Amino acid sequence: MNDSSTNADMNLLSNQILNIMGDSELMAYAVLSPDFKIVQIASNLGAILHDARDLDSLVGRPLTELVGEFLGAEEGLTAVLSGREPDYCLENLARKQADGSFTYVTVRIVLLDPARPGENLVLIVDNSTEVGHLQQSLTQQRNELKQEISRRQKAERALQQLNNELEQRVKERTAELAEANERLRLLEAAIVNTSDTVIITDAEPDDPANSGIVYVNNAFTQVTGYTYKEIVGQSQQVFHGPNTDPRQLEKIRSALLNREAVHVELVNYRKDGSEFWVDMTVAPILGEQNELTHFVSIERDVTERKQLEIALLQAQKMEAIGLLAGGIAHDFNNVLTVILSYSDLMLRYFDENERVRKYVEPIHTAGKRAADLTHQLLAFSRRQMLRPEEMNLNEIVVEVENMIRRPIGEDIQFTTLLAADLWPIQADPGQLSQVIMNLSVNARDAMPHGGTLTLRTENTTLERKDGRISPELNPGEYIKLTVQDTGKGIDNETLARIFDPFFTTKGPGKGTGLGLSTVYGIVAQSGGGIYVHSEIGVGTQFEIYLPRVGEGSDLEMSVTDSLPKERGSETILLVEDEISVRELVREGLEEQGYHLLVAANGEEALAMCRAHNGVIDLLLTDVVMPGMSGVELAQRIQTLSPALKVLYMTGYTDSVMSKHGLLDDAIALLQKPFTIGQLTGKIQKTLH
Repeated sequence: MNDSSTNADMNLLSNQILNIMGDSELMAYAVLSPDFKIVQIASNLGAILHDARDLDSLVGRPLTELVGEFLGAEEGLTAVLSGREPDYCLENLARKQADGSFTYVTVRIVLLDPARPGENLVLIVDNSTEVGHLQQSLTQQRNELKQEISRRQKAERALQQLNNELEQRVKERTAELAEANERLRLLEAAIVNTSDTVIITDAEPDDPANSGIVYVNNAFTQVTGYTYKEIVGQSQQVFHGPNTDPRQLEKIRSALLNREAVHVELVNYRKDGSEFWVDMTVAPILGEQNELTHFVSIERDVTERKQLEIALLQAQKMEAIGLLAGGIAHDFNNVLTVILSYSDLMLRYFDENERVRKYVEPIHTAGKRAADLTHQLLAFSRRQMLRPEEMNLNEIVVEVENMIRRPIGEDIQFTTLLAADLWPIQADPGQLSQVIMNLSVNARDAMPHGGTLTLRTENTTLERKDGRISPELNPGEYIKLTVQDTGKGIDNETLARIFDPFFTTKGPGKGTGLGLSTVYGIVAQSGGGIYVHSEIGVGTQFEIYLPRVGEGSDLEMSVTDSLPKERGSETILLVEDEISVRELVREGLEEQGYHLLVAANGEEALAMCRAHNGVIDLLLTDVVMPGMSGVELAQRIQTLSPALKVLYMTGYTDSVMSKHGLLDDAIALLQKPFTIGQLTGKIQKTLH
């Protein structure tokens, strides 16, 4: 083939290739032989490849010398050459330049004439540096993104792990808080609902007494009458009053200053001013750093217990005095019987103008006074002989009012308020008169400059035991007698002792100290109780509660003190172990015409009864004697003489008489001390 035909063929190939490539200035080509050697190179290929070599010198050389080993994908080239694939393309191939930078090209090998496989492969090179850079940037960004994603995933995993740990900790903490809240709820419920008073105050380290209250429970409001709002911010001094022991307060203060708990019993005051006893424990509350934060006081209302203790003390005191009084009553009454009887007889034999009578009368008066004191002691100790009868208390009040209205003075207004439908009671009218008179006289003495004395009667019902009343009474129906004055009042220290025997605030010679103790004893022995309320400068109020009429028996009423006009003639067996009384009775009765058989004890009396041939009309015997009692003696003699009448004498009290069965109203009994006139009157009543 000559050069002209070759050039024509090359021009033809160039035109075909340009048809394939279009008119892009960024593309160049090279024609390859079937064995992948360069046949022809476009003039702009060096520029596109950024290859400074003389590329024409590569004609006839292998393709790899132009584009490198990366085109050695022979399977792809063979597939194009055989016509199985239309082309083979490698995109964005990087070519490192001398300056270290990269250019990018896309290489595509196509079959120039698909109708003639195996001939004329064309290498088309496309400058894709911009795309390559972009791709490189994208790749770099993609790698950075992958790294960021990886970092974030790692952070997310760490965060997730931390979150899981936090959730677990939250669950554990929530469980702990729930458990703590449950404990707090139980603690709060216990504090709120406990019957003990709980008070929490701020901590005032230098002056605990002025610490402000920050919390009180329900029991506090029930016990004190204060509401929560009224008391918060106040100090506990608001509960203190005249009877609050300052020594106990100082004990509390000292302990708290030393951060120590303390236990005391104290009198506090409710909102209405009433007193109540508390058993209290006060303790400091310390914070986490051992700092003092609050004080807590746990208090229990022990008013009822204290009242019972006071009542028990009073009862024990009464019992001691009662035992003493009862023990000496017999001997003392024997002595008084002799004094009163002999002085009474002497007075009967001397005219009023005789000098001897002047000396005997004081003896007789002193004897009566001594007998009264004995009765008062026995009344206080609840051991005197009572003569109860069913009555209306209003009658006694009216009777006493008529007696004392004038003596109490015109400057005292005397008022009686008597219930019209008053229930009956069973009591000794003389003893109740003494009660009302003693209280009225005390009221008069408490009002030296005048005032108002009020006696009031009413029916009342006690629904439950009232610890204020002493002795404490069972629930039931009672008649209430109130003696109220507007006098100077009684201070608390005196009020605690007013029923003590021999205790008096009056000057020497103005009182024995037995008036109110006698009142207490009479009321208690009558089955009742008494309550006292007093305020300084306002007055005093005594409330006496007597049970509505119940079981009881009428005892013998007192007999006259004068000698009977008719003389006696009966035979009397006198049995008395006390020689002075025995001789007194013998002489006194013989002077009245009676025939006496006299014995010192029961055995002598039995022997005398058996030896006597005549009739014995009356056995006059002491009750308590050595060896054989008067009751036993009477029973044994009455087996010998069933018609024999018996009259007992005694200096003992109800408790002793009840042991001998002598409280029956059918039994004749004369209480010592007595006069001969009283004795003879009782003898005639017993015989006839």
